[in-house]
Amino acid sequence: VPKEGIPTLWGSAVHLGLEVLDRGKFYKESKDGAVNNACEKLLRNYGEALTLSGDNTRNLESALRVIVWRAEDEYENNNVRTAAMPDGTPGLEVRFECPIPDTKYRISGRIDKLAYVNDDLYITDFKTTKSGLNEWYFQRYAPNTQVYVYLWALRKVLGMEVKGFIIDAIQTGVNFTRFGKQPFNV
Repeated sequence: VPKEGIPTLWGSAVHLGLEVLDRGKFYKESKDGAVNNACEKLLRNYGEALTLSGDNTRNLESALRVIVWRAEDEYENNNVRTAAMPDGTPGLEVRFECPIPDTKYRISGRIDKLAYVNDDLYITDFKTTKSGLNEWYFQRYAPNTQVYVYLWALRKVLGMEVKGFIIDAIQTGVNFTRFGKQPFNV
């Protein structure tokens, strides 16, 4: 088993696959092309390690299933679209670092995705879990320090009008994957 542990490795693999999938949709790549690219990159970077997983809910098969099943929803859903950054690149894995006023400290982070829902800009944070995607699951993210720091950075440092954040959750089981999204307007 890899030293970082299967849950962390699996989550990183899924994040990478979703990033490649979203990038493909942003650049108007076909669904099949984006899925192929995402799966190939996931296999190349994490395939060998995930075959060692003894966890039937977090292994290579379940990671690939997330990508393939997610593409079905993402390519059909037209009211959610990845935002473009000022330089025209997709708002995916957006890194930021900024000073904390009147201190020697800096705050940094990486935002999974900036997306428009209809015409409103949201921060999207991907979460993976074995837990059920019910109201109690989503409520633990409001308030959430991580997300509120991201909102502060986008609003105060980058001057972006952000309506709120979306927890984009992926639940995995032995033979299933379930998706759920919960927006929070703040």
